[in-house]
Amino acid sequence: MKTILVVDDDPSIRNFSARVLRGVGLTVLTASSVEQALSIIGSDAHQIDLVVTDMVMPGTSGLDLGCELQQNHPSMKVLYMSGYRDSIAMVSISKRSPEHVLLKPFSRHALVANVLGLLAT
Repeated sequence: MKTILVVDDDPSIRNFSARVLRGVGLTVLTASSVEQALSIIGSDAHQIDLVVTDMVMPGTSGLDLGCELQQNHPSMKVLYMSGYRDSIAMVSISKRSPEHVLLKPFSRHALVANVLGLLAT
């Protein structure tokens, strides 16, 4: 069974995403900040296959989290969520790896399709 870590400071998005992904049989952990996410990842209690992270959060951003994961956990996949479609970071990621971007607001179908698509690669 695959394990997903959902990182978002907005509890409604975090809980919605977790509920939807659990509904398709995935194990889901949640974090409300990058710091909490890094603590979960560093605990080695779980083998995390994919991190779904909001781009804009108080303190450290989801982009910073993704960069750290690329350096320290290169096999861990990252799906970036954002409501800021035209931000420089989102445009850059979208051009390089559109499958790693999920624009808010998103549907259950879009979330599941993006997550399962990345897990299959």
